[in-house]
This record gives sequence, structure tokens and C-alpha cells, in this order.
Amino acid sequence: MTFQRNLLVTGGAGFIGSHVVRLLVNKYPQYRIVNLDKLTYAGNLANLADIENAPNYTFVKADICDFEKMLEIFRTYRIDGVIHLAAESHVDRSIKDPFTFARTNVMGTLSLLQAAKEFWNGDYQGKRFYHISTDEVYGALELTKPHGEPDGNECGGGPYGEEFFTETTKYDPHSPYSASKASSDHFVRAFHDTYGMPTLVTNCSNNYGPFQFPEKLIPLFINNIRHNKPLPVYGKGENVRDWLYVEDHARAIDLIFHEGKTAGTYNIGGFNEWKNIDLIKVVIKTVDRLLSDTNVRPSFIEVTRSRILLHYTILASGVIIVSSGSPDYLIIISLKHLINRTVGIYGAIGLVNLVQSVSTSFRIFQYLFEALLGYLPFFRIIRRKQIFSIIVFHF
Repeated sequence: MTFQRNLLVTGGAGFIGSHVVRLLVNKYPQYRIVNLDKLTYAGNLANLADIENAPNYTFVKADICDFEKMLEIFRTYRIDGVIHLAAESHVDRSIKDPFTFARTNVMGTLSLLQAAKEFWNGDYQGKRFYHISTDEVYGALELTKPHGEPDGNECGGGPYGEEFFTETTKYDPHSPYSASKASSDHFVRAFHDTYGMPTLVTNCSNNYGPFQFPEKLIPLFINNIRHNKPLPVYGKGENVRDWLYVEDHARAIDLIFHEGKTAGTYNIGGFNEWKNIDLIKVVIKTVDRLLSDTNVRPSFIEVTRSRILLHYTILASGVIIVSSGSPDYLIIISLKHLINRTVGIYGAIGLVNLVQSVSTSFRIFQYLFEALLGYLPFFRIIRRKQIFSIIVFHF
């Protein structure tokens, strides 16, 4: 079968990559789409089960750092376009293992660039090397509007600052992950400036959507709620992120690959800024609603330096903080479950007593202790300056 184009998509079994591959395979039957993936922890071919038998789809398992293998793939499939998504992409992992991030994100990108240069051999007519990067290379924006816009947008209440990242924003990476992506961006641009290779670079904000690996914030919290695990929130939960739906990102990649200006840089965002704590409230409320007809335990949030958050008494509709003082952890429990549990143990009188005791810290924690007895697997009460706090050690 003769194809109009032969496109190589790296990292095509991953989160964003699988959406890009699916879109290209379905939209362009005249293209051969070669999906190259090493199938590390974040790559899963099940993400593409619906198109795995498509006549214009081919999967190749390989490491982008293997230059000879990359050159072989270019020659075998006559590659004339590259959409490069393969990368290590988690900040926390990069802090623990910066060498892996440098190897994959920098040397892997260089391996692909060199393979493309050698195979295309200066004949760049109809060729294109498109590198997908991140807005984390720009660093952080100043939070000049900590409370957002008065009327806010329909999503997270942002924007939370006067400025936005643009294609001319100076690079200012602060983690091994963002430093490795910044380096790979520079290599891509250098291959255009030095060898004339037709390149493109895009920098996107935080993606969310189907098939995302559960180490990322939204799927991590959904998964932990479903399995009754703590929800980690750093600091006060006031970090702001812009969120981009992954299928929107895939459509943008398609458009830019076909119509973007050679050597151009494009930022892709959702104009959808949320504070982490506000997003978490929505996730808790939504997941609890979806699970409301099942026999599930309430959701919990584990908060670092939780004393900063003590001014939050209600985090979301139907969710109440049930710890006090200055513990290392807060317990946040669904008010509905608490009331149901209290009524189940003491009847209506117990519920009245619980409500009446709200103004007395000792009595409210006494009743909470009794209401939660048998409900939490491990807990204890610690008396600290006449204030009682419930601290959870395991869920």
C-alpha cells in the first residue's frame, strides 16, 4: 500500500501521544502513522486498542536514545515527518533521577534529530520535525491577583496574574525536568539554524483527560478517592496551573504540524487557570457524587504543613474539617457520612448532641471520636494544649 506521507510519532503509547496517534490514524487514512514507544511505566498500548488493526498504523518498540535504531526506522519506513512527544515528564521523578531525564529528553531528542538529518541528507522538501515541549521551561508567573478575577471565568476563577507566557518569554527552568526540556528545545532550534532542518516547537500547559498516568494530579486524586487513600496537597494548595484538555491539545498539534510556520514556536494553553485547592474541591465533590449510590467510605485529604489551612472549615459542599490544633495532618470527611454514622450509632439524640457541641472543642472531638469509632482503621487522639486532634496514620 502506498502512502502519501510517513509520519513518526514518538511516545505514541503515552498519554498525549496516544491521543495524537488516534487522531492522525483516523483523520488521515492516506498517511502511514508509525508509533514509536519504549513502553516504560507511562506507555500502554491498551490506550490504542481501538486502532491497533488500522491498515495505516504501525507500532515499533524502541528507545529514542538508540541512534542506530532510529536511523534504521527512518530508512525502513521512509519517514518524512516527525512528531516528537517521547519524554520523561514528571517533576518529582526528575528530582530523584535527573540523569534519566537528561538522557531521554536531551540525548534522545538529539538522537532523533541526527537520524532525521542523516536520512533526509539536506533534502528538506516536504519534511518537518515537530518537537512538543512544556511551558515549564518559562519558570513561574507572578501571582499578582491571588483572588483571581471578581467575575472569574467559568472554570477556576482565574486569571491570577497580569501576565501570561508568550512565545518570546525568556526561559527560566527551575527543575531537572524543565531544564532537560529547555535543552531539547534549544537543540531542535539549533538544527534549524545550523543545518536548515524544518523544525517546529510548541510549549503546552498542564494536560488532563483520558488515559493519563495516575501519578498526575487529577487522575491521582480520583484514583485515591476511589480507593480510600490520602490526597496529597503541598503547602496551602494555592499553586496555580493552567489546564488543557488533551484532545484539544492533539487537535492543536495536528493543525500546527500541517500549517505552522517553519522554525516557529507556538504556545498551547487552555486559558483555564485553577488553584490546586479549588480544583481538588471540585474533584472531591464530583467523585463523591458519582460514588454516592455505592457503599464507599468518605474521602480524605492529606495536607502538608496543615496548620496553615486551619482557617478552612468547609472545603467543599458537604465536606468539613474534623481536626484542630496543629497536627501534621488534617482529616477531611464527608459531612453526609459523618451525620449518617452518628445517627447510626446514637440515633437522632446523638445527632442533636453533635450539633450542640460544635462550639465546644473538647465535646465536638469527643463526639467525633465516638462517631468515627470503628470507621477509621487506625487513629488516635492526642491532647495538645487542651485541644484534641484526630490524626490518621493509615487508611
